[in-house]
Amino acid sequence: MKGVPVGEAEQVKGKTAALRCDLLLAAALNFIVLTSIAIGLYPGSNNINSHTHGYSFTTNFFSDLGATRVYSHHLNVASAVLFMLALAGVGLAIVFFSPDVSVVAGKEQRLRKAGTAGAACGVISGIAFIGIAAVPWNVSDGLHQLFVQIAFGLLLLFVVFLTAVQVMNHWPVGYLVPNIAYLVLLAAYVVLLFFGPGIDRLRGLEVQAIGQKIIVYSSIANVSIQAYGMRRYLVRTPDMGGTVEAGAD
Repeated sequence: MKGVPVGEAEQVKGKTAALRCDLLLAAALNFIVLTSIAIGLYPGSNNINSHTHGYSFTTNFFSDLGATRVYSHHLNVASAVLFMLALAGVGLAIVFFSPDVSVVAGKEQRLRKAGTAGAACGVISGIAFIGIAAVPWNVSDGLHQLFVQIAFGLLLLFVVFLTAVQVMNHWPVGYLVPNIAYLVLLAAYVVLLFFGPGIDRLRGLEVQAIGQKIIVYSSIANVSIQAYGMRRYLVRTPDMGGTVEAGAD
């Protein structure tokens, strides 16, 4: 019984990894487009004022877009469907992308176990993001918040492991620095999420809502940078399914 040649198997593995990078990049763009439309369709209201009109970046959360009914009890079907599709797409893409941590380790496979642990954290985080999309806060706020905490908590661990693997495997500074900066932001947000002010007062609501906007858009930016970096590596590495251009470093 003949097996697949090692070189051919590596090329297939590399091309599959590149497709996972493409999926994450597409999901990030899709999230921006769909949530932008959802914001425009949101009828208004927040948890301390049910009479506001439209979406507010300082007093509404992204999760408000996914509620089937808003605080004023108006239906929010169009915005909710768009948000669910956007976030579930990102969650699914993270699930598929997470194993690509092994790409960073390259042939030397430094910190291989850390990469495996990071991939596991990424997969669970992605599943939790899908859970956030599937369970709107107005359906089950407790379960929705649990998914939020799991998603961002394990995303933090995923980035910690990814950064460690990047450092040990001499990953390009252009991708390492944004990841470290994002790690600091994400750690700060996790502290805010678990120990920050409550949202029953305007000041606390604004702090939490603005903090969420910062971390969500930072997350989209950073995962796009990391996915692009991994894809670029794969394209330029012959035994991973790519080709090296003449004169390339």
